[in-house]
Amino acid sequence: MSLPSNLPPTVTLAPTVQSEPRLTSLSHGGGCGCKIAPGVLSGILKGITAMPMP
Repeated sequence: MSLPSNLPPTVTLAPTVQSEPRLTSLSHGGGCGCKIAPGVLSGILKGITAMPMP
């Protein structure tokens, strides 16, 4: 790749690197239930029938 003629010779063009956000930066907690608001989780759990322990 050659530089445009109007740039001083000390200027270099470098490709920019875009990085994807880390998944851990998108959630304040680590578990699946932590990603759901407490009120929403409560509503979900109210509709679930308790299963007997084996």
